[in-house]
Amino acid sequence: MGNLMIGIVGRPNVGKSTLFNRFSKSRRAVVANESGTTRDRIVAEVEWHGHGLSMVDMAGIEVSLKQADALTKAVQDGVLDTIGRMDAFLWLVDGRREVDSVDRAIAQLLRRKGKRVIIAVNFADDQRSQILQHEYAEFGFEGPFLISALHKKGLIELLNTLTSLLPEVVEQPEVVPDERELRIALAGRPNVGKSTLLNSLIGERRAVVSDVPGTTRDAVDEVVPAHQVFGKVFTKWRQVRFIDTAGIRRRGKIGHEVEAWSVLRTYDAIDAAEIVLFLVDVHEGLTHQDLVVADRVVKAGKSLLFILNKWDIELDKFGFLPGSDEDQVLQEKVLTKIRNTAPFLFWAPVIFISAETGLNVEALGKRLVSVHQAWSRIIVADHLEALAIELSQFPRLKNLITIEQVGSQPPHFRAVFEGSADAHFSSIRQIENAIRETFDLVSTPIQLETKGAKRGRRQSYEDYGSSQKSAVYSDD
Repeated sequence: MGNLMIGIVGRPNVGKSTLFNRFSKSRRAVVANESGTTRDRIVAEVEWHGHGLSMVDMAGIEVSLKQADALTKAVQDGVLDTIGRMDAFLWLVDGRREVDSVDRAIAQLLRRKGKRVIIAVNFADDQRSQILQHEYAEFGFEGPFLISALHKKGLIELLNTLTSLLPEVVEQPEVVPDERELRIALAGRPNVGKSTLLNSLIGERRAVVSDVPGTTRDAVDEVVPAHQVFGKVFTKWRQVRFIDTAGIRRRGKIGHEVEAWSVLRTYDAIDAAEIVLFLVDVHEGLTHQDLVVADRVVKAGKSLLFILNKWDIELDKFGFLPGSDEDQVLQEKVLTKIRNTAPFLFWAPVIFISAETGLNVEALGKRLVSVHQAWSRIIVADHLEALAIELSQFPRLKNLITIEQVGSQPPHFRAVFEGSADAHFSSIRQIENAIRETFDLVSTPIQLETKGAKRGRRQSYEDYGSSQKSAVYSDD
């Protein structure tokens, strides 16, 4: 990213995520009245009066880790790593509490980084916060600014100060956003390895990884150069945006405020993506909740690739070597079980990997290219018409007149019938299967609708081909 990276830092539960959402004008960061809600870093591009900033939300700084569990320590390692990458800091403090040893330790940590620090006193809704403003001023940083992230108080002055950190630049003409970016969401239940896979793909420990289910709560974006994902495979993309989402539990278990918010962010991530990598723990297989989320992916018109993770453990259990004949037989056995559990996803490609060891992860790049190509394919109208003529030779499809493509991403087709548009489910499935097999669309969802036309003679295939329009019908 070319913009100045400004990290929003502070102790837990001081309103960092609320302020981040105000700046980014979104609900990207999970917000709740609970300490430690944010666990991963989230980046948003913020524009203010023609200036661009990269605002970074991260977990709260925990000064003492003596009694901390493994998850908390992992989160704090990520915080320190993120702090080391920042160009400047916006230190958010709680205007309802006096300065204490934790604040002094954070100030010392930030001072050692040698970067500019701006202090903002949040919850500045009473006279007490004005008194504390002078206490925080003793640290010698810029500010403090009195704000209220919740009530949008003092944010304009704060943004003006943040943009003043930027060097003077010559105004450039407006640049059209780069469309050569592939957006990929990682979805699946908690603790199936989404964050581990993300870290493996981007080559760094970007997302917090722990055995505790529900570690990831925010939808975490990471943009990497395309060659880092696809290697020597030629693609049209310049970069790839990965979105690591929180795992979605059964509806009955989504009673927690934080997890309910994470579900909304996960659905937002699915809607924003082009391809969804759906991770499944190979030992647990597909659950009902997996099928519910996968169905939402399909209804959103997104391409879907099943990632059966932890395959190395399965091979070790039987003593099989990766790539052996026994490996292939075992994969076929598991694949059959997956198809029987989710027959409506018969088209979805499946790849067996180990995000932990990197087994088969390098094969993802080539598979992603083929999946996206199928998802974006546009079929020549003449070829669709020829297929319709061929299918109309079957007795139950004798009223089929033509097939039209009305969209792509995903491929969207319309089957036109003489008379009523009502067609038996089996007829629709036959048309869909024929389209898939004829035009190599075996790895993408397909939308197929039906349309009725007036009874009468069919326009000839030659006329259709010359006009490249839908068939015309008459009553004579």
